[in-house]
Amino acid sequence: MPRTQPTLKQIAGDGDAATKNVAASGDAGENEVVLGGDSRLVAHGRTVAQTAHNLVVGDVVRHNGTIFVKAQANTAAGAEVVGVVDSVADADNFHLALPGDLITTLSGLTPGDVYFLSHTTAGLLVATDSPDGTVSKPVLLAISATSGVMMNSRGVYKVAGSNPTTDVFNEPPSGELNGVNDTFTLEFAPDTNSLRLYLNGVRREVDTDFTLSGVTIVFVVPPVDGSILLADYSKA
Repeated sequence: MPRTQPTLKQIAGDGDAATKNVAASGDAGENEVVLGGDSRLVAHGRTVAQTAHNLVVGDVVRHNGTIFVKAQANTAAGAEVVGVVDSVADADNFHLALPGDLITTLSGLTPGDVYFLSHTTAGLLVATDSPDGTVSKPVLLAISATSGVMMNSRGVYKVAGSNPTTDVFNEPPSGELNGVNDTFTLEFAPDTNSLRLYLNGVRREVDTDFTLSGVTIVFVVPPVDGSILLADYSKA
């Protein structure tokens, strides 16, 4: 879906997102991706100390109440994703990208594609959604062959025999993401209380962050330039 070229530097970390103008500075620095013009995304996240973690770059992880372990989309509990490992310092320390963070250390991605948590291999990102009887868990939106934005969309258990045409996942609502526009349009009207709207990987709340009328979404504060907006819902 067409979007205007971003013109802001996106900085997400420490639980908040901030934006500021930056002057053009040529190539991207470490842990940065230039989106176009004067815009770049910057990686943040958290450093984790965990003895003998056995994780590698690209592993999708959850927390089991004691330690971080690889997530898997074969059960609802197993698909409770916390983040994606984007660097490993040693056997006892790694860095975790959190929802909304940029990951620049991956490979083999197709820009614009959504990647899901695997239901067969723990910790693995895959390009194909899970089948019936497992959990559909989108985790990453690729923005280049080596980078993507980590998102934590709500996992949906796919019941065998259900009609997939009634449910919509990862729809980018139409509308300009330019820092000024506050109105976006869904392809279909959502069923009551079914809309789950994610801005830069973080779920937004209806009547607090935005209003919904039919197919029309209106934000209280317009999303910043270069944002990623995705919607999950059941058709009315």
